[in-house]
Amino acid sequence: MATTLHVVNETAAARLDATGYTAAVVLRWPHRRGGEAQCLVQLRRVAASGADPNSVVVVASELRDNPRGLGLTADVPGWTGAVLNHVVPRSVGPEQIQWLMRHGWYSTHDPAGPETLTEIEPVWDGHRFVDDLAVHRLLPRVEAQELAVRWRLEPVDVALAALGQPSPRRFGLDGQGDLVAPPLPRRRMAASMLLTDPAGAMLIVKPTYKPGWEIPGGAVEDGESPRVAAVREVAEELGIARTPGALLVIDHVPADRQRTEGLIVVFDGGQIDDPSTLVLAYAELSEYAFVTPDRLGDHLPPLQNRRALAALRARADERTIYLEDGRPVDGEPVEWRDERGAGEPAGAPTK
Repeated sequence: MATTLHVVNETAAARLDATGYTAAVVLRWPHRRGGEAQCLVQLRRVAASGADPNSVVVVASELRDNPRGLGLTADVPGWTGAVLNHVVPRSVGPEQIQWLMRHGWYSTHDPAGPETLTEIEPVWDGHRFVDDLAVHRLLPRVEAQELAVRWRLEPVDVALAALGQPSPRRFGLDGQGDLVAPPLPRRRMAASMLLTDPAGAMLIVKPTYKPGWEIPGGAVEDGESPRVAAVREVAEELGIARTPGALLVIDHVPADRQRTEGLIVVFDGGQIDDPSTLVLAYAELSEYAFVTPDRLGDHLPPLQNRRALAALRARADERTIYLEDGRPVDGEPVEWRDERGAGEPAGAPTK
């Protein structure tokens, strides 16, 4: 399977040399997991004083049209090597490229989340990029916005339209330079899994492509059941095979300015006796932690914290809890209590 390009004017290298600052291509390359993957690649010449005249910035935007699992983070050596060999001018060497990955409403990762830029530095062994990263840094929102303006990064849909390519998601800059996204046309569905250690602490993970922590899980794909999605996400993210137990939580999340309406379910994934069996998808997750219920609020956003505590309560009570925006509709409290009745959080939920 060959690497192919759809380029604005002649070649990306010619356009970069002619204009001095910009190029855009849709790159298609044979993904390491099998099959063809694609991404939008935007090139910018580094114009800083004293910078190497051959230095360039490469911004790769993941597109949702890829088959499941064929994203940027799952094949960094593949797409960076393809960019080096087929996109940047031949005068540019691997050490002269600054790499960024862009995720957002148009990508596979967290399509309901805000746009993010992640700086990476793939390791070059003298012949090719290897499966390792010397740098992996999620840029703060303000820094990402400043770079988008400084480097004249067109919104993904605008860049794709210029290439005659359809846009899977629309995302752009508003008048104040803020990254904004219109509502998605369809209801989201996601599936998560409650996993705890023997002491009752809950497993949470930290994504590389957006800030904060979350419960292991992810989006349900077309034609996929929530149960199958939970199994797949845990296998991809944590490298373990888990058979879902009881359905603990059904949470209807209303739409707001940052997200579309969604339905999130949480299955019981049981207990992790040996954390050494966890193998993180390093390009998708930077770390994991087992957190006691009373400290979950220090890591999780309020909505996810409410959902996590409800899942713990549901497991303890051996029932399923229905939520709306993380809250029980009947007003029944779902917080767990110390069985001694003192109202203090315990190390694990109790009946």
